[in-house]
Amino acid sequence: MGNARLQEVHSRKSHVAETVTMVDNCEWSDALIELQIWSRLSELAFAARNHQIVMKCSNKALDFDPERNNAAPKMKKMDSFKSMVYQEMLSYASCLQGQSLMDNMQGKSVVRRAALEAFVNAARYGRKAENYQLVITAARHYWNAALPLVSEPIERQLLRQPLTIILDSITATVGKDKKQEKKEDEKSDDSKVDTSATPSQSTSSTSLLGTSPLSQAIGDPENDLTLRAAMYGVLFQSYADKSQWEDGLAAMDKAVNDMPRTKHRLLIFKHRVITKAKLGRNLHMDIAKFKDESEDYVAHMWRKVALCSKDQLEQLTSYQMAIEALHSSASEWQKVDYLLEFSEWLFINEFPLQDCMDQVEWAVDILLNMKFEVAKSAGSARKKRVRKGKKSPRPGSSAPSTVDNKTHTEASESEDEVNIGDFIPVKGKAVIGVPVANTALTIKDMNNVRQLDALIRAHIMLAKIAGKASMYHADYCITAYGYIIRLWQVCLPSAGKVMKELATRQSTEQLNQSKGSAKGKKGKDGKGKDTETPRDKPKRKGPLDALPHHPEDWASYDVPDEIREAFKEDHSAQGLNKENLYKPMLTLHYLDELNKELNELGYTHLSLPVLALAETIAHDTVESKTLAAVYHLKSMEVCQSLNLVAAAKYHELLVGDIAISEEEQARSREEIAKWQEKQVQVKKEELRVVESQKHVVFEDSSKKFKKSRLFTPADQKFDLKEPVKGLSRHLSGLSLRDVWTQGAAVLIRLGHYQVARQMLNEALLSAVAFDDQVLHTHILQNLAQLSYHEANMGQVIELLKSAQKLPCDEMTWLRSTMLMVEATLTDSESKDKYNKARSILLKAMAVFNKLSPQRPNKTSLIAYIRATLQAKYASIQVSHVLDESGNTMKTKANKELMTACQRLQESGDQLLMNGYHREAIKVLQQQAGVLRLFACDSIDKEQQHSFLMQAKKILQKAVNIADELLQDVITLSSIQEMRTVSLPLQREVTSMKIAYSELLIDMFVLYANEKRQHQLLEERKASIIKTVEEFVSATPNFSDVEKEWQDTACSLAEVALLQLTSAHNLSGSISELKAKSLYNIGRCLRMLAVHVGPDPAAQWDVYDMNLSQSDGQMTSSAVDKSLPTVPAEGSIGSEAEHLEEVHDDTDTKQQSKYTHLAQKTKQNQALSEHYLAQASEVLSQCVQLALQKGHTEIVSSASLEMVEVCGQFDPSTASHYLAIYQSCQASLNLQSVLSRAQLDPSTSQQAALIHQRQHLLTDNVTTNQSRSPLMKSIISHLQDESEAWKHLAVSHQHMDLMKELPSNFTIMILQHSEDKSLLYGAVLDKQKSGGGKETKPKAGTSHSSKSRVARTIVEPHALEDLMRKFRQFKFDVMQMLLKAEYQRSQQAQRKKMLENLEDLEQKTVKEISDDVLKEEQRLQDRFIELLVAMEDYLKPVTSQLDKAFRATDSLASIGGKESQTSDEYMVILADKWLLELPLEAMAMLQHPSIFSLSRDFSLQMLYNRIHREPEEEGEDKKKKDAKAKASKTAAKDKGKNVKMVPVDRNVPATCLPLDTHGFRYIVDPHDENTDLETYGPIYNMTELLKKYQSQFTGRWEGIMGNEHVPSIGEWEIQLSESSAFVFYGMEKLLSHLSASKLIPMNLSECFLVVMLDHVQTNQSFLRQSKIDVIKSQTWPDLESDFSVIDLSLERHVETAMLLSLTGVGCIMANQWHCNLADNADKFNTIFKGLLELGRTTGQTTRRMFIPTWKAPGEGEQEGEGEDDGKESKTGKDDKHKKDGKDGKDNKSGKSKDKEGSRPASKAKQKIKEEKDKEVKVDLTKGEEEGEDHVDDDVIVSRHWYNTVCYGLPNLIVT
Repeated sequence: MGNARLQEVHSRKSHVAETVTMVDNCEWSDALIELQIWSRLSELAFAARNHQIVMKCSNKALDFDPERNNAAPKMKKMDSFKSMVYQEMLSYASCLQGQSLMDNMQGKSVVRRAALEAFVNAARYGRKAENYQLVITAARHYWNAALPLVSEPIERQLLRQPLTIILDSITATVGKDKKQEKKEDEKSDDSKVDTSATPSQSTSSTSLLGTSPLSQAIGDPENDLTLRAAMYGVLFQSYADKSQWEDGLAAMDKAVNDMPRTKHRLLIFKHRVITKAKLGRNLHMDIAKFKDESEDYVAHMWRKVALCSKDQLEQLTSYQMAIEALHSSASEWQKVDYLLEFSEWLFINEFPLQDCMDQVEWAVDILLNMKFEVAKSAGSARKKRVRKGKKSPRPGSSAPSTVDNKTHTEASESEDEVNIGDFIPVKGKAVIGVPVANTALTIKDMNNVRQLDALIRAHIMLAKIAGKASMYHADYCITAYGYIIRLWQVCLPSAGKVMKELATRQSTEQLNQSKGSAKGKKGKDGKGKDTETPRDKPKRKGPLDALPHHPEDWASYDVPDEIREAFKEDHSAQGLNKENLYKPMLTLHYLDELNKELNELGYTHLSLPVLALAETIAHDTVESKTLAAVYHLKSMEVCQSLNLVAAAKYHELLVGDIAISEEEQARSREEIAKWQEKQVQVKKEELRVVESQKHVVFEDSSKKFKKSRLFTPADQKFDLKEPVKGLSRHLSGLSLRDVWTQGAAVLIRLGHYQVARQMLNEALLSAVAFDDQVLHTHILQNLAQLSYHEANMGQVIELLKSAQKLPCDEMTWLRSTMLMVEATLTDSESKDKYNKARSILLKAMAVFNKLSPQRPNKTSLIAYIRATLQAKYASIQVSHVLDESGNTMKTKANKELMTACQRLQESGDQLLMNGYHREAIKVLQQQAGVLRLFACDSIDKEQQHSFLMQAKKILQKAVNIADELLQDVITLSSIQEMRTVSLPLQREVTSMKIAYSELLIDMFVLYANEKRQHQLLEERKASIIKTVEEFVSATPNFSDVEKEWQDTACSLAEVALLQLTSAHNLSGSISELKAKSLYNIGRCLRMLAVHVGPDPAAQWDVYDMNLSQSDGQMTSSAVDKSLPTVPAEGSIGSEAEHLEEVHDDTDTKQQSKYTHLAQKTKQNQALSEHYLAQASEVLSQCVQLALQKGHTEIVSSASLEMVEVCGQFDPSTASHYLAIYQSCQASLNLQSVLSRAQLDPSTSQQAALIHQRQHLLTDNVTTNQSRSPLMKSIISHLQDESEAWKHLAVSHQHMDLMKELPSNFTIMILQHSEDKSLLYGAVLDKQKSGGGKETKPKAGTSHSSKSRVARTIVEPHALEDLMRKFRQFKFDVMQMLLKAEYQRSQQAQRKKMLENLEDLEQKTVKEISDDVLKEEQRLQDRFIELLVAMEDYLKPVTSQLDKAFRATDSLASIGGKESQTSDEYMVILADKWLLELPLEAMAMLQHPSIFSLSRDFSLQMLYNRIHREPEEEGEDKKKKDAKAKASKTAAKDKGKNVKMVPVDRNVPATCLPLDTHGFRYIVDPHDENTDLETYGPIYNMTELLKKYQSQFTGRWEGIMGNEHVPSIGEWEIQLSESSAFVFYGMEKLLSHLSASKLIPMNLSECFLVVMLDHVQTNQSFLRQSKIDVIKSQTWPDLESDFSVIDLSLERHVETAMLLSLTGVGCIMANQWHCNLADNADKFNTIFKGLLELGRTTGQTTRRMFIPTWKAPGEGEQEGEGEDDGKESKTGKDDKHKKDGKDGKDNKSGKSKDKEGSRPASKAKQKIKEEKDKEVKVDLTKGEEEGEDHVDDDVIVSRHWYNTVCYGLPNLIVT
């Protein structure tokens, strides 16, 4: 067919298909012709855009290739021309096929890859045809098709072999094509690629070869050499991705040989330079190729060499060459960047610090000497800057040049002529720095934002390099701060001008625009504003561009939106935008470092402008709202630490909802999914390439496709990985995971755990997916910190171990080590916790000891780390010794503590030497604390003085250091600026001064006591002895220690007062520090009063001297009158008068001597009174302030000091302050129990909030988190929701609480001091007692106050010994009862086995009962002895308090029945130690006139029980609930056919009603009493329900163990829905219901809990022992409801505390174990008194203490006479009965009574005599025969005092 025919076919597109069919049906004799026809048909079909026909025709043509189709027609041997035509047709067809595939790709990657394969085949065919034009055309099509893929490392690996084929094909044909070009110049234009692909080529190649500066300067990829160079670049990058440098170098060598000597080879030379640098080869010949390039490009190449080289010397030389290559002023910015980078390199590679700092100072000199031209206009400046960037691109450097540079000149055609001498290094003089051009330069002359930004970064670098050990460190930081302030001063006025221009432009545009467009614009603006967080900005003073001046203004400063818009539009050099801050992330990094340094130095208030600048850059330049929110959180933290609460709230409002936005979370997840998908596709693509090798024949078949590895994530680094020592952080762009990690760290410090965990989890997913190990370490550490706050210590250690396996810096390792140590120590039940913690520290210290010589530039930092670890090791040593041994003077303990003290001293010296002053102060304080421990325990006076003097010197040194630091910080700002700010350093100094003053006061107390003892000793001596001693004694020879002690001790009080006054002034608005300073001032003044007074203080001897009134109280005037008469020096004055009369004439000198002595005595007495008055005033202010602010510990200490000030001079005031002290101590004890009950914060919301509060208060002096909004929210939530938290508060009106109690309440207080060295006692008097008088008609005498207060000195070990004996007694009782129970169970088994052998059985029973009786008698004797010991211990106090009850008792005995109208409710308020004793058995409390007897923890707790303040909403809810309950109970009554008889019982005004219908019970939950049915809990409860069903128990509800075992939910329901709850069963209440489940309950509606527990049977003991073993083996950090501490919480005192915290009004509980019979008697007695007899709770327990006494007129039928007392004894024998044989057992019981009635010891006789005295008085009237019987038979039994009543004694069942 001819050409005419083809043209005709072409003109008829509709006939193409017919032609194809016709050709396909024809038979061709010449295969070459057929091939040519199919190829031409492919072109026609492609022109007709018929893809199917193109594919069919091209495939038909390609089927002629025998390598592709084995069935291809065999071609005859052809000559060279036909062979060329044959290959050209194949190439042509393959290229058309690829083009058609690309046109119809539709985004399918499979089609794209098929097209790429077609283009590769086309190039291969073109090479065989030796046709360059076909090869280059195929190459261009291939390049256009592959452009979207070359940016991914994975795709570059897949493109490597195809690119090699194409480049080889080009190289093979390009030489032949040049020969043809000489002959045929006209056809040279046909080889160009279609221009339609030009835009995509240029843009894509530019983006691909971003690391190549030539790629942007070479020009259009239409140039064949440009295309080849770009392909070689991609080929090299594929080798670089896999670090196959040798292969890459070989490829580049081949490229150099193949490419002509033109400028296009520079890109290849660049890659070869990089490769040779990686391999350590000589590269001078290659870099010489760039000699004709501009100096900035040459410097850029040297920098690349430095980054890629592995040899340190080569890197050093390269950096030097890069810096020296820059000479012109146009390259100054680039030189500054290289100098700063070079300085970092020198620091990291451990070159001398001075060399590192010289480079930075050189850069600073360049910056300061820069001259800037004033820009003509913003627009021209912007155009100019863009043009400069194009001319001097430096993709490898992140700092684009802004100076005029020439473009890269073309390379010389004759590159062979290279002057080697140009590249030989020559030694020359190094010139560092720039001579000062302008000596008059000031900071006000700097107006360029970019210059200021560089200066800020440079000075922060100087501060980091110099380290804190340098004296210039703080100066560098302050200089950087000054440049930041200057930057604000420059950019804000410039923005103000731009803002005005924008406003003017906008107003003109609005005039020109239509209304519709204006509305549209408003709508858009409105939408934009709606998306932002609403900001309640404070009212601004002055214009919008005004700069804040004070820290308070900076704290609430937020850049106005108008200024932010002006920043974006400001194109001048003063604009704060991307044009001037070309490295915003790097700037933010250095601003973070400056913020950290300023906070550590103490310049916390200076960090506010820094954070404001960082937030502005993050929000407007980086355009990240999340990062801006992080800086708002940091500002909030700083404001909180500065006590600027309003500003902190403002930043919290700006942040808004602290959570990850859904958009960012989705974006992060999408990036992770894409990356993981790409990683998964790697293997699939590799397999596909292997399959494609079957179709494509490569030239080098020996090369195999290597298995790929994981690639560098695209979001981390696109350029080559550079070997840099140390850890690097990617600052080229914003990383969400990095921002989340920063935000989470701040949120953890602020206490927002939930949001922090969410951020960390998202960041962890991203870090693991992208293999960001450095960030992964920080995330794990923050997660460990979260787990630590959540008390999950096992998880903490596991996370930290994982973190330490990853790369991290020194400070990260230190933080992880310290956190691991804290987690180990917090595991309080680990026996080996101290050794584990010390081993961790020793390992860390060994690591840093090895690291120190390797990193000389970080000597200061490593020294700080080692000192910190050593100090922690020493503190652990001290804690370990104190836990194991209380006496520090024992040999082993003393040696350990001395070693720890030495470690602390070395640590403190190291910290001071290296500039860490604030940390050193804390270590010095710890060292002084150890020395004070030595002083407390040392016996030798001189040694004690020595330790105290050493501690004083250390603390004085610490105070001096702190004062210097504070002066440096405060003097930087004006006084007015610092008035409203409380610096963290200021609070630390205040706390340090207070600690120093406390030591001085303690030393002064010791000195005053020694002086007073010496004075008393001298006064006891006779005058003759004094004369002889004065004559005989020589001058005392004091040691150096004693001399120093005497010289120092005189001024201790004055120095302490000076320090405390300074601390009070520095405390500012921090109430806690102010209250502490006031307390110590008051204490010091009191001790001065005691010391100055002429005689010992007599405030506790008033009763003994008979100076008080009959009621034990003196008025204030009486006190004033009595004070001067108290001193014994008055006797000296009288003696002087006597001598004056007798020796008037002979002894005038002696007369004047005594007169002077008397005057001095009076002066001292007056001064003492003055000090005492001042102390009283200061301490009262302290108590009021601390009560209002809730500082319980300070209130406790100050109240006790007030008790010491008042004493017995003012017993009413003293007793009230003692009550406050006891309430505070009880609150602290209750808080400790609450914390022990909730070790796991995940158990309840209350536990989580309490743990969160404890964390916030960890370092409150520094962070000031106690006043944070979160803390206030936590406290508010606890007060609203937590019943336990409400009971911890001490009312600020505590002095008036007695007015709110019933008039017949008598309160007796027994309280120890915190160190157990003093015992206080008091009887409180109602200030308003009118009601009490009206109820006593026969009280004719005057009734004044009966307040009394007493104090005695006791030995702490005496109390501990008494408590130990009582605990041992309780344990012995438990063992005895358990043994008896075991024997009883054995008897029951024998009974079944030996029913017929009665004689043997009787013998066995007798032997067993005798053993039990002997043991019972022994325990009874021990109980009497313990009571006597308790009486002797308390007698010094109780003997003085007993007088307060005598008048009442006498009235009760005289008044008879009429006196019963004044029912006295005695309430004992005792401390936690005395509550473990049977205080109700004291002799002074055995008067029957005491109507009721109960105990409680404090007056505040008693008040809380009586006065419950429900909210109004709660009252409505209660009414509704009451109606609902009434309807339910009515329905139940109908179902049960219960007819309730109403209880008609009058409730006195002083009593509280208890609804009998609200009783709930749980009886014997596990039904563990199967043998003794009669005394079983289930049996007794059943009988009680039947007995009182009609009137009381008809509506009682509960669970019995024979039904089922109650669940935790049922326990909660029964407790929460009851007005009274009864537990009657085995073991202890908290053994069935854990404390962690009990304490979150709100039981404010439950008024009474009766716990009849502490009973063990054989079954219950076996069950509970297994549970206790599990508890003892369960660690608190595991997810379990139990821990070891639960066992201590099961004691009766702790159980009562927990129930009281939940809101229970009254608790009746057993103190020690008893048997089933005793418990059954108590059960019947209690409920008979409460239900049948109508007694109150206090009266019921009171009658159990005196079971043998009956009130006058009380009949036998009431059943509480002698029988009850005997039942309590004979009941123990009932467990030995056999089948109801009562006769024998009654005899044994009588014999026991007789044995018990005999006085077994003197102690028993003594207690019996005391009881007889009391009882005889009480029973003078009534049954005299009964009285004699009592005196003969009855003695005190332990069973009487087992059950006690905590709380409300005036509950009466109605």
